[in-house]
Amino acid sequence: MSSEAIDVTEMLAVHDAMRREYASLPLLVKSIADDDVARADVVADHIELLDRVMELHHAGEDELLWPLVRERMPEAEAMPEVEEEHRELNGALKEVVALAETWRRTPSATNRAALHTRLIAFEKALLMHLAHEERESLPLMANSLTVEEFGAFGTYVRAGLAPQQRSIVLGMIVDAMGPERGNSVLGNIDAHDREEFERSGRAEYRAYKGLLLDGWG
Repeated sequence: MSSEAIDVTEMLAVHDAMRREYASLPLLVKSIADDDVARADVVADHIELLDRVMELHHAGEDELLWPLVRERMPEAEAMPEVEEEHRELNGALKEVVALAETWRRTPSATNRAALHTRLIAFEKALLMHLAHEERESLPLMANSLTVEEFGAFGTYVRAGLAPQQRSIVLGMIVDAMGPERGNSVLGNIDAHDREEFERSGRAEYRAYKGLLLDGWG
């Protein structure tokens, strides 16, 4: 157990990135014209990537972090609520992905509207969960885990992504945080991963973002 609070900035950085991405999705989906199969395909792929990130993020917390927090701080009342929120959000994400796949195959006005509506509801639930987790759970985590235990969570999430996906997700995080805070996060990751990101990952993320937002905003 830590003798002093560890730095959980990386967790907050991921939260900020997910807030930003899910805030933009409803309008992005709404902007796609009827029968624009190419654009629907790009945006549906993005929705699948975000779903993968959220799936890994929740699984890493549930499997690696929360059991340790519960063991060391059994008086913590927030844990059951946070875990239940994870289950609810994971169910909602499956609905979002299913609607995105339907829209990808048939990008009609009806399918677009169904996905748009579900994304708005999901973002609202996500914002409430992240605020709850940051207020109640992250302080428990910071005061009960070691740096190595928290680092294992980040390793778990990154290992679940393909190399190009890791670059894109890291780019989302840095972009959401801005140059100064983003560079602080880069300073805390594995040196090899940081070098890879600087060598090619930034460019990959810029290309990905450009394709995603092509003709929008």
